[in-house]
Formats: sequence, structure tokens, C-alpha cells
Amino acid sequence: MKFSCQNLSHSIIKLGQLKFDLDLALRDEKTDIAKGFDCQRRIIEIIKSLKTAILISKLGPETYNFLVEKVGGDEELEDRISPLTIGGDTAEELQGKLEATDHHEYIKKPIDEYAQGMLHEMYQTEEFQRLVQNPENLQTIRLKVRELGFTSNPTTDQVYARAYELGLQLCPAEAGPYKFLADAEKPINFHLNIAMQQITSLVFGAENAMMVFCLVKNSQHFSFNRQWASPDSNLQLVLEFLFCLRKRR
Repeated sequence: MKFSCQNLSHSIIKLGQLKFDLDLALRDEKTDIAKGFDCQRRIIEIIKSLKTAILISKLGPETYNFLVEKVGGDEELEDRISPLTIGGDTAEELQGKLEATDHHEYIKKPIDEYAQGMLHEMYQTEEFQRLVQNPENLQTIRLKVRELGFTSNPTTDQVYARAYELGLQLCPAEAGPYKFLADAEKPINFHLNIAMQQITSLVFGAENAMMVFCLVKNSQHFSFNRQWASPDSNLQLVLEFLFCLRKRR
């Protein structure tokens, strides 16, 4: 089913009614055993409608229509979206948290040397200093390059342009370390690149290399890393990026 702006407004307006219907169905299920199976079906349908309406309100109808088919349905799309709080730590505090993350014994430290150079650059920015005093809450979404509609390896600029067309935004650089900390203890594997304005690392041998943060966790590796991402770099279709949802009024 395709959703338009009119559908979006209608869905948001109906959220209250759907909540009322859900409460009513739950009451009927408890008070009338004969209606039990019908009520359960109603509850499932109402919950699905609620989830769809919420997704549309977050993404907008056009982006929802496009992504729900690419990722494989509402449940998978819902799983890709998560909140993330950034800021509130000084450079020393954030660095200490990153270095303290649990990691495999054979990895001496969880922070790649190039990524460390990028962190140093990030710590010097006015935006980082502002976030120390004023943390922000983001809504983020994980998407593979191919799920943006590409069928051959695009450049970094092409990926960013397509994301913008879909109503998505680049993440602040700070999303990298805070996403790493947020997911470090979760029983999940990931190889996640941060869609962000590229940073040039000051590490010897990479003075002119433009990179983004890359978070890696699997059975053999766990590190706060980096991905080469100059504007004309070719990105593989299987690469996964973290974007921010554009704030909707």
C-alpha cells in the first residue's frame, strides 16, 4: 500500500483512535471469551497500523514507501531506527570510556590509530564543545548502500546525495563514538560506517585521506575504526551506514 501526504496526516490523526480501539479490543478479549480470537486478530491489526503510522510520521510517506520495500517490511524497518544521545562528556571523559570498552585479549586497544587521529580533530571543534554542555537526542537509521537504490558501487558523494533525496541527514561526527559505546555491550555483531562529514586524519601516512568513523564488532574483532570515504571513493553495495532522520515539524 502506497502512502501519500494525505495518508500521513490521516494516519497521525488516527493514532488516538487506534489507541482507543486497542484499549477496547483488550477489554473485549478479557470480558468476552467467545470473542477472544476475533479480538486477538483486531489487536494484531491495530498494532500493525500503529507501527506503520509511527514509521510514516518519522520518515515521511515517500521515504517510507521507498525504504519499506528495500529493507523487507515494517518490522525490519522499525528495527533499523534507534535513538542516540550524543554529548555530555569532555574529551578526556569520552576518550576514557572508549578505551575502557571490553575487547578481545589479542587486541591491545579498541581504537584504531587513524580513528584516534580523527577523534583528536573532533575534540577540537566548536560543535563538540557545545555538545559537552548541551547533549542532543538523535533518531538514527541503519541502511546498506544497496538499500538506497543502487545496483552498482556508487561514490561517497552519490550515497550522500541519495540519502538527502530521501529526507535523511548526515550524522554529527560525535555519533560515531557514542554509537560505539551504546552498542558495545549488546550481543550483536556489526560493521557500521557513520555517514558524516569526512575528517582528515593527522596520522602519518594519511595526511590527505578523508575518512569516516567505522564501528566493528564480531567474533574475532572489536574496534572503533575508520573507513576511507573521499568524495569519489567507490563504496561496496554491502556496506552499511548510519544516517540521521531529518527532524519533522
